Amino acid sequence: MDKNSERFFEGLNPQQVEAVKYTEGPLLIMAGAGSGKTKVLTHKIAYLHNEFNVPLANILAVTFTNKAAAEMKARVHDLLELKGGRVQDNWILTFHSFGFKILKMYSDKLGYDKNFVVYDSGDQLTLIKQILADFEIDTEQFKPKSIQYQISKSKNSFVFPEQFLQKADTNILQVAAKVYAEYQLRLRQNNAMDFDDLLLNMVILLKQEKEILDKYQNKFEFILIDEYQDINMPQYHISYMLSAKHRRIFVVGDTDQNIYSWRGANLQNILNFEKDFPDAKVILLEQNYRSTSTILDIANSVIVNNKLRKKKSLWTNQEKGDEALFFIAQNDYDEAENAVKKVKAVIEKGSTLSEIAFLYRTNAMSRVIETILLQHNIKYRVYGGLRFYDRKEIKDIMAYLKLILNYRDDIAFQRVVNVPSRKIGKLTLLKVQEKALEKEISCFEAVDQLEEVRGHAALLNFKELILSFQQEYLEGKLSAAELIDIVINRTGYKEMLQAESNLEAKTRIENLEELKKSATEQNYSLDDFVSMSTLLTSQDESGEVEDVLTLMTMHTAKGLEYDNIFLFGLEEGVLPHVQSLDAPDELEEERRLCYVAVTRARKRLFLSASSNRGAYGSTTPKELSRFFYEMPAELLKVEFSDRLSGFNHIIEKLSAKPEYNLTKPDRKGTFFTRDYEEESKAKKVLSYSVGDIVNSGAFGEGTVVQVFGSGKDTSLQIRFGKEMKLVMPKYGKLEKI
Repeated sequence: MDKNSERFFEGLNPQQVEAVKYTEGPLLIMAGAGSGKTKVLTHKIAYLHNEFNVPLANILAVTFTNKAAAEMKARVHDLLELKGGRVQDNWILTFHSFGFKILKMYSDKLGYDKNFVVYDSGDQLTLIKQILADFEIDTEQFKPKSIQYQISKSKNSFVFPEQFLQKADTNILQVAAKVYAEYQLRLRQNNAMDFDDLLLNMVILLKQEKEILDKYQNKFEFILIDEYQDINMPQYHISYMLSAKHRRIFVVGDTDQNIYSWRGANLQNILNFEKDFPDAKVILLEQNYRSTSTILDIANSVIVNNKLRKKKSLWTNQEKGDEALFFIAQNDYDEAENAVKKVKAVIEKGSTLSEIAFLYRTNAMSRVIETILLQHNIKYRVYGGLRFYDRKEIKDIMAYLKLILNYRDDIAFQRVVNVPSRKIGKLTLLKVQEKALEKEISCFEAVDQLEEVRGHAALLNFKELILSFQQEYLEGKLSAAELIDIVINRTGYKEMLQAESNLEAKTRIENLEELKKSATEQNYSLDDFVSMSTLLTSQDESGEVEDVLTLMTMHTAKGLEYDNIFLFGLEEGVLPHVQSLDAPDELEEERRLCYVAVTRARKRLFLSASSNRGAYGSTTPKELSRFFYEMPAELLKVEFSDRLSGFNHIIEKLSAKPEYNLTKPDRKGTFFTRDYEEESKAKKVLSYSVGDIVNSGAFGEGTVVQVFGSGKDTSLQIRFGKEMKLVMPKYGKLEKI
């Protein structure tokens, strides 16, 4: 090997070198988190081009994002020191870009003109809405996005309209089947394909046109596929067919990072690679270049409990690093407060906000975290998602509240007058606006000024609904939380979401319950709550601020890395998610999600759980996640909140294990009068009801706002003056008055 070729192996470990050099047949590179898989792919492309004179145009390298493809191109360019046109002559791209590139040349074979257009998600939704309108199908009962999801899911599973209709056994699926058939017909009429068609039609083309298949089997002498654990069925068939002749297919993936089954990713594709190619060589990339050994040992100890995986164990030459901190909080506010305290300590030691990320299982969990960050004036961004109060369902309900508070708010009126649908047409709403301008009154007042128009009765009903809310609020002196509950239910908003019956709708319902909980915790008046929510969404976001803390879901974090990772909600029902507890395959995916989240950390890992977390409108005592118990005790420093009034069985369990580095709660100066060891000696717990007046030795006189649990596990939310406290009577010194 000449010196020029040696540079392709600089900085590579023996396994990476072996993966780059292997060219004889199918190759499965099982690359753990942070093990340098992108480096292997780019060095392999450069090596093939330089050592074997393989033109870049004859190497197909497919990945999942345009960002990843651009990074691969740039690295290959630097390795080969390419200039000008040569770097453009390559096939390093995403699966969808690849499909588009081929179909642009051969779309006529499938009945499309060569100038076909591609519909993005918005275009698809518009077309589906048009079809629903033409079929006179109620879009509130049969949501366009739900139908869009069903169509996409069907295409990714090779289910065509006729087959879909045969299997449709519910009302919504039968409607979706009808729309699916018409949708495909109109795509054809419009000479358009959607994103799923770029893959599905590519498979059809290769199966139908042998000459085209032969051409590209001969063209692509080497095929490299990134993130193989995430490919769906159409992508699998494209890869398999194109590599069938030369069989020089090199795939890189990790069974432990398959977390997108709900998007069509099929773990069996990578697990079955050696069955598809019995002569495949398998190379494990287990050396991690990202994280400390402490972080890797924690991740390994969790993921080893999965059965559906290719065995490997990450290791590193880096230092052991600090132990992980595991904090057990009283509630989610306590959890967020502790995280902020730790952030300030990390910053004092020289880190920056940009090297800190907060990860959580569901979007709804961001609300409490954002509130605490704002209170402490810590700048942040929500990566890959909206701020809590910017989400549609939250803005809708807040618009109702604003209208109840101030009927002159035309923006609020226009937002919710037809949400949920009251069959009020755009022309009718235009006439309302025209009348309001003419009379110089609000849209709300203009409803009475209209002459009889189509939809006028619905407008009047809407106005009466708002007036009834106003009356109940004023006469009943309802709290903001009580009013939110009334609005969500009586307007039909919750029923509308329940009818959608999909993952997005369930998430939106969770967000609404989180909104209600936000108002409950401080027993806000309507005025105060509306003002508070406005303040939370009025941050100055002009310009890019680099040094900000990042908030995101664990799913969004895949592919990213930070010096300091804070992982929230290690509780049963949160992580793992409640919907996975009775499904072994889904539970394994939750464990993979935990593994992915942990391995995002380079230097420090902060984990937390909450004894009580608000969910679905209530505060429910939690159990620590099973994943916590799978982590090595000697690598965790476990801290208990000094506010903790629950989890006594957890404290006892961990105290009995000397391997845990355990910091017990310091209850001095708090409302606790006895330590957890004295639980059996605690006085008999009285029964409490909302409205009871109690006296606390620490906080004085207060009013019970909510009661959670029963018997010795009773927790009370009590308003002491302007403050709200969560108290467990069996520990707090409470006296009924």
